Amino acid sequence: MRAHDFVIEWLNHFNVIYEADVELNSTLTLDFLIKQFGVGIYIVNWKRPISVQIANKAIQLQREFELDQVFLIAKEISEPARKTLGKFGKNITTVHPNGLSELAISLANVLQPQNKHVTVSN
Repeated sequence: MRAHDFVIEWLNHFNVIYEADVELNSTLTLDFLIKQFGVGIYIVNWKRPISVQIANKAIQLQREFELDQVFLIAKEISEPARKTLGKFGKNITTVHPNGLSELAISLANVLQPQNKHVTVSN
């Protein structure tokens, strides 16, 4: 299953309201925008490691859409791109397509209501 399809299936299963393929301009598109929670998902389908240029696009998407969290799905990330994200990409998490279940867990943690605790009493 492609990353894009997995994310759609997961978001629909949990009834998350999202926008898909949100264009910032002719060169920048965010794959998924979950505005209510300040979350974006950016999928890069390259066979080579993503470059600093792609890392900078993720940073720009985060800034322009005013996102709290961006998940960058990519098969491999170059060391210079990793350093760029580490230095300038606050709350940009890289996820390998094989780790999409980890993405689902991370999204669940981000999307759960803030300060909501469940108490069980007997």
